[in-house]
Amino acid sequence: MNGVRIRRSAVVLALVAVVGGCSGGAVTLPSTGQPGPAGPVPPRYLPRRDLTPGGTNPKVTQANIRQTICVPGWSARQRPSRTRSATLKRRVMRLYGYQGQPPSRYEGDHLVPISLGGDPETNGRTENYWPEPWAGPYGARTKDDYEHWAYEQVCAGRMPLVEAQHAFATNWYAGWVRAGRPGGGSGGGSS
Repeated sequence: MNGVRIRRSAVVLALVAVVGGCSGGAVTLPSTGQPGPAGPVPPRYLPRRDLTPGGTNPKVTQANIRQTICVPGWSARQRPSRTRSATLKRRVMRLYGYQGQPPSRYEGDHLVPISLGGDPETNGRTENYWPEPWAGPYGARTKDDYEHWAYEQVCAGRMPLVEAQHAFATNWYAGWVRAGRPGGGSGGGSS
C-alpha cells in the first residue's frame, strides 16, 4: 500500500513539474525549518514529512471539481466522524511524540485540505493527518486562512487543483507567503 501511495505521489509531483504547477523556487523542507523563499519558519508549524507526506483523494480531479469540492457542503460530507477524528488525533499525537500534551492545543489537520481533494483518512491511515498547533503566528488559523484562499482560487479557475495540492503537501507556509499571506500580515493565528 505504501509503495502505491509513494508512486502515486511521485507521479503527481512529476505531473505538477511538467504542467508548470511548481513555482520554481526552493521551499522550506518541513522537517528542517531551513530558510526558503518564505524565510525561516519554526518546524513545529510544519508536519514531519516522514510521518505526514500528504495524500489526495483519488475521487477528486480537475475534471470533476464542479461535481465534488466546489459543491457547497461536499467537504463536510467527506470528513471522518468526530469519534474517528479523535482517534486519529490521539494516534498522530503519539507518532509525533506529543503524548502528555493537552490535545486541545492541536488541531487534527489534513495537510492537503479535504476541500482541495485531500485524503479524508476515513480508513484510519494518517499520511495526510497531523497535530497542527493552534497557538503562534503560523498555527492552524493561518493555515485555515490559506486553505480558504486556495479553495476560492481553485473553484474560480484561477489555480489548477494539482498546484494547490502540491503547495500544501510540500510546504503550506511557503505557499501562503507566495500567495501574499492571505488572511493576515505576519500570521492569522493567536499567540
